[in-house]
Amino acid sequence: MYPFIHFSRVVWSVAVSGLLGGCGTYVPEIQDFPGTSVDGQLLVKEIVRNVHCEVKRAVTYVIDQDKKLASYNGGVRLAPWLEDNWGVTIQLTLTIDEKSSVNPNLKYTPNPVSALFTLGAGGAASSQATRIDTLYSFYTVKDLYLLPKNCAPANPAQGSFLLESDLKLRQWLVDTVLTSATGDVNYPSKIEGPLKEDVISHEVKFEIDTSGFITPAWTLTLVSINPEAPFLTASRNRTHDLIITMGPTDQRSKRAGPVAASAQLSSAIGLAVANGIKNSLRR
Repeated sequence: MYPFIHFSRVVWSVAVSGLLGGCGTYVPEIQDFPGTSVDGQLLVKEIVRNVHCEVKRAVTYVIDQDKKLASYNGGVRLAPWLEDNWGVTIQLTLTIDEKSSVNPNLKYTPNPVSALFTLGAGGAASSQATRIDTLYSFYTVKDLYLLPKNCAPANPAQGSFLLESDLKLRQWLVDTVLTSATGDVNYPSKIEGPLKEDVISHEVKFEIDTSGFITPAWTLTLVSINPEAPFLTASRNRTHDLIITMGPTDQRSKRAGPVAASAQLSSAIGLAVANGIKNSLRR
């Protein structure tokens, strides 16, 4: 029996060592393996630049279309307030969640030929680490419109769907702003107006989940080690969330109006609650 006890200690030592060296025991990196910290910096830079460029292109398209349509409407524009009095708040949240678990188990059979008794033993341990990075920026629509129009295309090789996909920002802005032509929706031009509570918001979220496991197994005369899978598992979950809120600005400070800021805060709180629930379900 003593060799069995000694062997079980070795198994547990290996298991704990594997756990301590696995993901979930340190702050996750932004970039995926085998990238370096420089790749992580480039990823964030590319995402921020691409998002700002998409917002710039969407704003420019809508304002240019509004000016073009004004030539058919006696010079009257549908949404001059968008360029003159509105601002854009952009919130980008990058969440990386890593988890690893180890589940060693063994089966001891005193007499493999005529065994009436077997002894099974096992255990489980896991660790999880979550990193949440948030970037927040504000622009007036006029500032965005006046920015240079030559935005270079994004580099999708950096590894985010925010770089690879059409975020539908222009479609969203056309659908919301130019609907004011129907008269069914009236957007405020100033935060002091009677409809100052009206803002528009657009959210895009991408979730990428990857996982894997490994189960080394041995069958000896009396002992079977890890006869059941999995032994060691690891997962990495990335959530890239973009919230864009537009509304009247405070013309004195050139900052987001109180209602637009509150809408942005509400969206951020909703995102935090959703991430908390999702992480608790994964445990």
